[in-house]
Amino acid sequence: KSSEYFSEIISDLEGFAIFLMSPDGTIQTWNKGCELMKGYNAEEVIEKHYEILFPDFLRKDHMPEIELQEAFETGRYETENWRRRKGGKLFWAHVVLTKVEDESGKFIGYIKITQDYSDRKALQNELENKTKRLEESNIELEKAKEKINLDLDGFVYTASHDLRSPITNMEGLLSTIVSKSCYRDESTKPLIDMLLTSVEKLKKTIGELTEISKIQNAANDDIQEIKLNDLIEEVTFSLKDLIDKSNAHIKLELEDCPVIRFSTKNLRSIIYNLISNSIKYRSPERTPEVLIKTTIKDEYYVLTVQDNGLGLKKEQREKVFSMFKRFHDHVEGTGIGLYMVKRIVDNAGGKIELESELGKGTTFHVYLKQ
Repeated sequence: KSSEYFSEIISDLEGFAIFLMSPDGTIQTWNKGCELMKGYNAEEVIEKHYEILFPDFLRKDHMPEIELQEAFETGRYETENWRRRKGGKLFWAHVVLTKVEDESGKFIGYIKITQDYSDRKALQNELENKTKRLEESNIELEKAKEKINLDLDGFVYTASHDLRSPITNMEGLLSTIVSKSCYRDESTKPLIDMLLTSVEKLKKTIGELTEISKIQNAANDDIQEIKLNDLIEEVTFSLKDLIDKSNAHIKLELEDCPVIRFSTKNLRSIIYNLISNSIKYRSPERTPEVLIKTTIKDEYYVLTVQDNGLGLKKEQREKVFSMFKRFHDHVEGTGIGLYMVKRIVDNAGGKIELESELGKGTTFHVYLKQ
């Protein structure tokens, strides 16, 4: 009677294959969903053990017995794996096997509910394949990026090396001109002064290009524990003229991480460029204030440099670390400093994050691996 009642309830649930089994796994009922999904009609399966619905490799692995045993012991068994249609074709299924007891608590069998997840499995496989292809593309992209960086380093080294000689010659010629009487000609003097200034800028740019090449190729062989207070004091001393001229206030909050283990010359370069950048791009409406703060987050030392300067637009923030990129022409500079900072951080396995709001200021968060 219970089998007839159960069969009547589930007969219309055609989206699910639902059937009742006796305690030993013999099929007792078979709804319309079972026929549609598995291909067998009721007469072909009733009173047969439900192992006929398993592929051979799952029967060899004793999956029917394992499912029944776990459902009996825990009350429920759930899985996703292959199941077999009539004729042998396989489909991917979501299976729930539930232990059934009567009102007195006597164990009377199992309910088996199966859904065809073949479409979902196909989508999952497609997604996994796309993810794998994307990972492979990312690997290729990283290789291409590495090659471009190496090519760029080669170009930078060659260009800076080859330009030194003609620039030196030009500087010598200008020095000779300055020593001649024509330099005292009022109409000539401003032009020569402009040439001398341009030569100095070229020399500075070539020097920074050389530094970029050194940063990329140098081994961090000077890694040691660095007292930040001492290093920042050294950097601010070298920036004394700029700090005094702008009346900049520099505040330190280093209590959480007063010592960082890193390359001394590289950390000095990072701090120098970030402080000088903060003061150079100060707002004319207020006294420049620079906060330097350190913390530890996960596996990183975090060096934060925050200013109240000019700030950047959103589209500018995305390009701020590009070589030779400058957004304020009223400030002297080559646009190489922040590029160098990012290269140093990237090469050391760290990362750098930027927050900025136009007219309010900019904050750099430099993450350096411990």
